[in-house]
Amino acid sequence: MDVRTPILTATKRLLGYDGVFIDITRQAIAEHRVSNSVWREGLATLTNGLVHDFSNLMAGIYSISELYHGMVEKDDPMANGLGQIRKSTMQAQKLVRRIIDLHRDKPATRAIHDIRLLLKDQMDLIQIIIPRSAKIKTDFGKKPLPAFLEETGFRQVVLNLAINARDAIPRNGKIKINARMVKQGDVMMKNAWGGDRVAPGRGAEISFSDNGGGISAEIAEYLFDPFFTTKESSSGSGFGLYNSKLFIEDHNGEISFTSTPGHGSVFYLFIPFALVDEDEDEEIQGKTAKRATREFSKKRK
Repeated sequence: MDVRTPILTATKRLLGYDGVFIDITRQAIAEHRVSNSVWREGLATLTNGLVHDFSNLMAGIYSISELYHGMVEKDDPMANGLGQIRKSTMQAQKLVRRIIDLHRDKPATRAIHDIRLLLKDQMDLIQIIIPRSAKIKTDFGKKPLPAFLEETGFRQVVLNLAINARDAIPRNGKIKINARMVKQGDVMMKNAWGGDRVAPGRGAEISFSDNGGGISAEIAEYLFDPFFTTKESSSGSGFGLYNSKLFIEDHNGEISFTSTPGHGSVFYLFIPFALVDEDEDEEIQGKTAKRATREFSKKRK
């Protein structure tokens, strides 16, 4: 904000201005968050009723399809169709639950989650936002990735990075989402902005890569700044990567990216494990991941 005070002579002639520049970034961020919170509250009020009615309709369709599917013989031509209806309605109900989780007013408390399960679960929504002509590949590894984190915030970070990748690629583009375990001292985030990183301890490295237009060096240093966006004002607020950075840093992790203009970009996340002792017994870590899996499965049911 530029504040100026005119300097006048006794005869009211203008000599100049005495001015100051005031940094109101924090104020603007606070106002944006309040405005966004009010909008989300109104949207949640509107959609909760619709989601509830939709869920009831799907439950009815599921029950009827399950009833008739159990009554027909396996070789009946109607069996496959009723089975597909039952499967589709079940998936619709799951998607409704994912949407509700993303728009909860209060963030969930932190708990131990297997990052692989959260990523796999979030793919239901990601598949919807990605054009059907585009290709998406995933590799979440086979080993548990137990981390102590806030589930809703993590889901929002994943969805935001997926949306950014979608906006960067052409309609027949490619997106890859990978997750792997890293140990203390391992090199990670290769060729990232500012140089490679070394893992400070055991954790999960998650990467979102695309074959879009890439990021120019001129704007690279501003990507995680609040209000900065290369999208149209109607489709970008400039808070997606900023909020993602806050979330990751609040969980003692790291976020970065690498990009080659014309050849795509890769965004990296590092989230430390719930158990990070280098000499920690792998059996204990496995039990921790199994406990997270059981809790996650119970919650989904």
